[in-house]
Amino acid sequence: MLGGTGGGKTWWGPVWLAKKILQHRDMGLGDGAQYIVAGATDRMVRDILVPTLEEHYKGTFLEGEYKSQANLYYLPTGGIIYFRSAEHPLRIEGIHAMAAWMDEPSQMKALVWPVMQSRVGLNEGPILFTGYPTNMGWYYQDIFKVWKGGDPDYDVIQFRSIDNPQYPKSEWNRAKRTLPDWLFKMRYMGQFQKPLGLVYPDFGESLFVEPFEIPKEWPVFVGIDPSTLFGALFIAFDGYTYYVYSDYFVDYLRTAKEHAKEISDRLKGTLVGHIYDPARIADVNELRQHGIWPLYRGANEVMAGVSKVGEIVKSGRLKVLRGSAPNFVDQMEKYSFPTDVVTGNIAKENPIKIDDHLPDCLRYILYTLEGAPGDLDDRIMVYDDPQAISKY
Repeated sequence: MLGGTGGGKTWWGPVWLAKKILQHRDMGLGDGAQYIVAGATDRMVRDILVPTLEEHYKGTFLEGEYKSQANLYYLPTGGIIYFRSAEHPLRIEGIHAMAAWMDEPSQMKALVWPVMQSRVGLNEGPILFTGYPTNMGWYYQDIFKVWKGGDPDYDVIQFRSIDNPQYPKSEWNRAKRTLPDWLFKMRYMGQFQKPLGLVYPDFGESLFVEPFEIPKEWPVFVGIDPSTLFGALFIAFDGYTYYVYSDYFVDYLRTAKEHAKEISDRLKGTLVGHIYDPARIADVNELRQHGIWPLYRGANEVMAGVSKVGEIVKSGRLKVLRGSAPNFVDQMEKYSFPTDVVTGNIAKENPIKIDDHLPDCLRYILYTLEGAPGDLDDRIMVYDDPQAISKY
């Protein structure tokens, strides 16, 4: 349900879920049945989703008991509703749900989509999405576009705020008169739009190509942004065009050995080197101890690098193998400058440090290769000289 604010999307969630619960009860599957209700943040789950469901089921044959410490709602049918936050997608693992409801998915990380598919896969359960679009990330690429392409496993019900007869027309008219057109269409009409303030506004459909086998002779570069939120981006080069063919992104703690294996397993073509964030030298040294080599210090001037990446994107010299780098695509469609909430105009020069890890990997590669002064060989990490190691 892709609709405008106040249109009744979240209100509908408990009703839809109740229908599924009753179907399973009538089939003799109610006792022990598991369901998932997921919100974009812990606060949204606690302040919106739990009260909404409790209000709907109070005084009905589905009124149960909510245990706040475990975030569980025990149904009188014998089933359990698991309330979970998409801030930590992997914490949803282990549940085999009969159905799931995801509220405001446009605000969730790309990782939540494969996780949720696996949680309902055993039971071939349906997933309901409710929310308005806030960007053109995974929710647009993996849900809306798939539906538009005619996939029968997907359905979209799209509506405006004003289609709810209780929504005040005066507020609709005020918002339409005062808000930027793109913002009004997203928030009040439930339409996907590119928001103002994107760092790379020219990134989009024209960059995607169908997947192909990377020729072994093509140079391959790996951008690495190491920290607890660890990102790596894999790019092959044909002498003119850069092809993003894979990504690796985790938002939980893993060892350097585990990161190194994931990076090595994704390599194709002829490896030239790994270009890393120079601010994370300790993390990079740990990767080197597990076989990540050669390593080159990335050029890290933010705005100069953004300018170079934007130039290459606009020229058409960057391509993305469709479906091969979902985390990268999602972050590129969200990576933004701070903007004024009313006008949408950019408020500060430097981008927001959110959804920036894989875009940063792209910047390390492209700016180091084409924008920064000096040769790539001047940036290689040297390991036979302790002073050189500290330098790099």
